[in-house]
Amino acid sequence: MSYIRTGPASFSASNLRSVQARSADAMPLFEQVVARDSTNLPARRQLGVLYTSSGRYENALVQFEIAQRLSASDT
Repeated sequence: MSYIRTGPASFSASNLRSVQARSADAMPLFEQVVARDSTNLPARRQLGVLYTSSGRYENALVQFEIAQRLSASDT
């Protein structure tokens, strides 16, 4: 989607879709955010949640593991 940008605005747009219970719409947006900024911890976590809710457990585990490593590097 051409209107997705990098940075906080793209995460906000993705998060809004997620909050609106539009997981199918939100998932590709979060995937774009993570593709553009692989260190975006909130996007990784939310993508893991979305994958879990859609039954994509292996994909979710990957996102949660990366999020855990990113979180550990912040301390």
